[in-house]
Amino acid sequence: MFEPPRNGVLPSDGAHPVASPPLRQDKAAVQAESRGYRATPLVVLSDAIQQAHTETQTLRASGVFGIPEVVRVLGAFADVWAATPRDVTRALPSSLAQSKNALVGEILNIIAHQSEPISLTDACAVVTALAQLGRCSNPVLLKASRAIGDCKRQMATPELVQALRGFSRLGFGDRGLMREVQDRMSRSTAPVDPSDLAAVASIWANLGERDVPFLVGLAKDAAKRISSFKPGELCELLSAYSRLDLRVSELLGSLRQLQLSDLRGYSTRQLVWLADSCASLGVKTGEHTRRDFFEALTGRIGPKIGKLNPTELCQIMGASAKLRVNAGWLLNAITPQVLSSRHQLSPHALAPLLSGAAALSPQTPLCHELRDKVILFASSDRFSPKQLAEIGSAYAKHQPPDREVLKAVADSAVRGFAQFGSHERASLARSLVKTGGRYPEFAKHVATLSHVEMSQASSRDVVGMVWAYAKLSAKEQERNEDQQKIAHDFVAHVVERLSHDLHELNGVQLSNLSSALGSLNCAPRKFLARLGDEVINRLQGRDGSAHGDEFSPQSVSMILWAFAKLGQNHHDLFRAGAVDVVQRTDQYKLRELSSVAWACATIKYRDVELFSAIAEQMVRGRPGQPLNRQDLSNTAWAFATLNVQHEDLLQYITRLARDESAELQLEPRDRANIAWSLAILNPSLVRHVCSAQDLAGFPYPPQWRQVYHALLVAGLISPQESHPRLEAAMSFHDEHPPQSFERMLYADLQTELDLSSEELELQVWVAGCECDIRIGKVLIECDGDQFHRSWGPDGDVALGPDVIQDEIASQFGYRVVHVRDSEYFGGDKSAVLERVRKAVRG
Repeated sequence: MFEPPRNGVLPSDGAHPVASPPLRQDKAAVQAESRGYRATPLVVLSDAIQQAHTETQTLRASGVFGIPEVVRVLGAFADVWAATPRDVTRALPSSLAQSKNALVGEILNIIAHQSEPISLTDACAVVTALAQLGRCSNPVLLKASRAIGDCKRQMATPELVQALRGFSRLGFGDRGLMREVQDRMSRSTAPVDPSDLAAVASIWANLGERDVPFLVGLAKDAAKRISSFKPGELCELLSAYSRLDLRVSELLGSLRQLQLSDLRGYSTRQLVWLADSCASLGVKTGEHTRRDFFEALTGRIGPKIGKLNPTELCQIMGASAKLRVNAGWLLNAITPQVLSSRHQLSPHALAPLLSGAAALSPQTPLCHELRDKVILFASSDRFSPKQLAEIGSAYAKHQPPDREVLKAVADSAVRGFAQFGSHERASLARSLVKTGGRYPEFAKHVATLSHVEMSQASSRDVVGMVWAYAKLSAKEQERNEDQQKIAHDFVAHVVERLSHDLHELNGVQLSNLSSALGSLNCAPRKFLARLGDEVINRLQGRDGSAHGDEFSPQSVSMILWAFAKLGQNHHDLFRAGAVDVVQRTDQYKLRELSSVAWACATIKYRDVELFSAIAEQMVRGRPGQPLNRQDLSNTAWAFATLNVQHEDLLQYITRLARDESAELQLEPRDRANIAWSLAILNPSLVRHVCSAQDLAGFPYPPQWRQVYHALLVAGLISPQESHPRLEAAMSFHDEHPPQSFERMLYADLQTELDLSSEELELQVWVAGCECDIRIGKVLIECDGDQFHRSWGPDGDVALGPDVIQDEIASQFGYRVVHVRDSEYFGGDKSAVLERVRKAVRG
């Protein structure tokens, strides 16, 4: 027999009796059973609506039509409505829904327009009924609020809490009642009843009232008596703190002390609720002793998994992932059930389901089967920012990531970007980065954050956003003027936000920040200097000891690469980085070692011990870490640029470059770079990489010139030989205006040597090499110490580009004189001019 439960007895103020007995809620069921069949909930609800209509009309006809009478009718119908299963009330036939709305509207209209005051009993009954029906009527609620407020001093705390609960479920906050309850609980020396304590926390959560001191006090009180809470009360309490996102250490500690025996009184749905709330509050299972508890929690749910609705299935899956419980069996158990009822899945349920499933098994078929529904929800903007971040994280874990889903998620995020919090932006951005694709519109929205939003974000999220922007926006060479301005403005905001907070970042975040600035190729030098100093302090330890473990090899290589890319010659940083690499070379991947070599060569840091360690690891090789073509090319270029000899490495590079059967397929630019490098370090090896016949295979003039120079230095072609593309390749070069040093030396030579402009030329090209000054068959190179000499433990050595240029010039019959700027400006200028005069004379 269908018999819905009744509410508790409401207080009477003496003016009116307690509401008369309710309508017979099971009348339709009794009549149905007398005919031999059982009434469905929908039939019971339909009969209740009809009976309420009949009673209302009867009251009208009899003339007894006061507030107590209509409240009795409303309360009786609300009881039936609350007892009807939700899937029935959510899918009412339109005719029945219209009848229900008309009935409730008529009763509320009568209560609102009655001139007589509403009694305390009727006020409480109306609030309870409206909360059950989910129907908000401000005039009626205001009338009830005034009645309860007038008598609040006479009401017991549980009665006040019950009234407040009804208001809160309708989103109606009665400040007077809330202050009264808060004052009573704060002043009371007796323990608060667990049911009232849970109800108050739930009320504050429903209304979004995050009164932290008061709520923390409630949580501490609850923690002392955690075992006295009934299952429903504890679930309500935890759910409230979960929605408030308030983590109280005492409450979390008491939850960790729950024993397996404490779960016996929980229903399956309450266990789901408990797991979901614990997961949201951050009750992790890092301790081995607590892992057993949460595995038992999901274990108790398992046998009754078929009774859970789709939303509850999604909750338990999300909770299992957050609690780090490896419940693969749970994923297998719920997958068929979820897929069979996929049409019932809401965006609210879908996000934790997919997030949890992907955390347990990134390749789960569940994510693949639901992708169309996810794309549909994302396209219609039905996901909240938090849900979009969870969905993005789930589909980014697939290998390869599902780019179609992530594209839909990114487009939805762009349309609602203003509603995102900084953490949600950073989380979704990290997920999009994993696809390896570019999302310029999303990146643009990330970069156009206001200064206020940037200042409110955490340092970690700011780093996450700038790192993601660098990965998701257009490549540096593809950015137009507007995109360049957006990037510079964004970096300026980031620098201002983080200038004094670098100490808050860990090693990974410092390396990600460096990498982002390097990719965007813009950052103030003062900020980079400060960033470099922070990295040095962490690498060496603040007490000056050996390097700490905060930086992984990947982080160190990324930081050095970024500083080199930005042209920031931070000497102490590169020294500290070199020490770290030498000390743990075997922990670095070959690609990371190649990146370190490239960075050092780019800023001219020459350390033979470092490069020897890198070379030995390259030659030795690593299982599962083959060098790709770019790594091989970059390594050869770095050793050649710094003029560091290592014969075993050169033989190894040559062998890989000439082995056509190897998986390493060199592109023309890589082969040209390797040939040029070998020409500097060991010209005899050039013939194994290229020949004169290969000149036709290099399409771009810079690559053609590199191969041509390598062949010249190796003696495989003669300077007198003519080639079809020689003139075009030699005339193709970037125009660089003369530097001040070059112009000053040119003027001094013209005066001292009394030469005409025909005899003395500024900035000429010889066989594709740019020369600063030419006097007949003498070439004068103006060498700045910063760009033409190496530094470091083994510095002050001629760089590879100068070495090969001098060799080519000599093959064309020129003599080369190098003049260093420190020698010219800080030494004896007359001695420099005399040396040039002797070279010209003979």
